[in-house]
Amino acid sequence: MTNRITSLLTGTPFVLILALLMIVGRIIFAAPPTTHPEANCFIVHYNSGNNPINLIFDPSKTDWDNYQARELSYLLDYLDARFIFFCILQHHAHFYSLSSLILLTASAVLIHRKLKKLYPDADKSITAALPLMYVSLYLGADGFFRSSKPAVSFLLLWLFFNVAEMLKQPEKYHSIRSQFPNLLLLFLLPGFDRIGFFIAAAASAAAALLPGLFSCNCPLASREKMDSSKKPLLIFSFIALSAVLFSLLYNFIIAPAIIEALHSYRPSFEYQNFQASVSNILCDGLIFTLKNYGSLFIPANYSGTIAAGIICSLFLFYAGAILRRDSRDLRLITPVWLGIFVSSVICTGLMIARHPAIQELPSGSYFQVFGTAFFGIFAIIFLESSHISIRRTFVIMMITVFATSFCRLAMPQPATELLLHKQTAGHTIELLNDPQMPSKEYLPASSGMLIRFVRQYQ
Repeated sequence: MTNRITSLLTGTPFVLILALLMIVGRIIFAAPPTTHPEANCFIVHYNSGNNPINLIFDPSKTDWDNYQARELSYLLDYLDARFIFFCILQHHAHFYSLSSLILLTASAVLIHRKLKKLYPDADKSITAALPLMYVSLYLGADGFFRSSKPAVSFLLLWLFFNVAEMLKQPEKYHSIRSQFPNLLLLFLLPGFDRIGFFIAAAASAAAALLPGLFSCNCPLASREKMDSSKKPLLIFSFIALSAVLFSLLYNFIIAPAIIEALHSYRPSFEYQNFQASVSNILCDGLIFTLKNYGSLFIPANYSGTIAAGIICSLFLFYAGAILRRDSRDLRLITPVWLGIFVSSVICTGLMIARHPAIQELPSGSYFQVFGTAFFGIFAIIFLESSHISIRRTFVIMMITVFATSFCRLAMPQPATELLLHKQTAGHTIELLNDPQMPSKEYLPASSGMLIRFVRQYQ
């Protein structure tokens, strides 16, 4: 009877219920989310009444003419904006991103199912707590802005655990057919964000390098398993490279042709070009990455987030090195974590070189993607470790993450007001059709203020 209760309380349905309760509790009890300074314009654009295809393939509006070939994210943005306007029309105004909430809930289910499959003998309370820890990280990242980063985070989680499964049981992944889920994920990632393109490129390079790197001086006891891992890694590298090449084809030929056919203009590629020294890229990328990792443990953007990022990163390297020493089967743990860390540094450095304002958002939307990368290796090393002191440290880190997440929710939120032009407001014109209103009005950025604003002009 006790085992049945334990199994019920740690099963995927119960984890899903807890994740939903956390999200619903955040909606009911925490301050309503606000929009990003650009987001209201997106809400207006996606509700302007035009054909959805025309709205999605219009980077002059969806990305301020900063073309990035991420139309899959615009599709989710369109659905989010329609949902927000529908709720406004029902006098239940808010700025919640429906896609972000759904993806966050789906992430909890995905993590729990993958961990149960990878570690069937692990402590069930830990495999149940880890997905809830992930949900807690992003409870405050539910306001409407862009769906690109939440979507990339969900796909990255899925890809990460697929690769972990492939490394643990390489004999099951010796064909392209067996790796079709990875093929699909790698082709979708660049369509949601340029970070997805970078992930696919980094995955292709890493999967090609690892077999050769660890074939040299490989102990006889582990050579057989290493040899069996080569083919899956090379197949993975090939499909990741295919995703990169298709993304380039879409970026430079397919999408521009669609945009020109719909709107009679060619998108500008200026935003995809940048100049920066290697030292600046590495320095800025390292600081930003460490701030993002440190933000998991400190609720605000203090200088201490860098110190926290350094400490937790070094601890994961230490724990990975201990695992590598104790088990030849886990010799890839440290290089995988090193690859994640270095890739994060290079990726953020390149983004900052293109758009320096990103440095002001260490806990913004970019936080989710790099927090996800950190979480994946955190979960694997935690569950692989058998050292009591290391496991206790991980538990302390988990408790700190939970506490930090809820502290962040309790902190004051910005209450900016954003200027909108009535003539371009789509359904807002119908809702606020009052000839006495001036041509410009402030649309409040918080849900409660928006409800009062709408009712004032009914």
